[in-house]
Amino acid sequence: MNINEFKNCEFFDWDLNDFTNEQPHHFVLKEKTYNATTWVELIDCLCEILEKEDQGLMNSFLEDEKTARTRIPYISDNPEDIHFKKLIKKSGLWLNYKIDAPRSAKLIRYLLDKYKIDERHFKLFLQIKGE
Repeated sequence: MNINEFKNCEFFDWDLNDFTNEQPHHFVLKEKTYNATTWVELIDCLCEILEKEDQGLMNSFLEDEKTARTRIPYISDNPEDIHFKKLIKKSGLWLNYKIDAPRSAKLIRYLLDKYKIDERHFKLFLQIKGE
């Protein structure tokens, strides 16, 4: 696969299942481009950016994750909250590395919603898979 090939996706319009078997290439947040070729990299980079923007809001988001009664948290600042944990280095948070692409996209949507980031200010580009 040529990693330089990518396609734009309608991140907020796609059904979450449309992300199955997809991998990010890079994303644009508020007109700045960030490389991220895995969902873990994307979540880590996004969390790092958002933490710097408003740490209190990130703490509130993490608290929301802890109190989600219908599932185990996907992300936390406490490794004890996560079953299949991976320390994501840029943000210093713990991520459930077993979440799939649809759940990763859902988590990203939750983050962007929590920070009230308008859909026009976030674009995701996906890798084009070779034959």
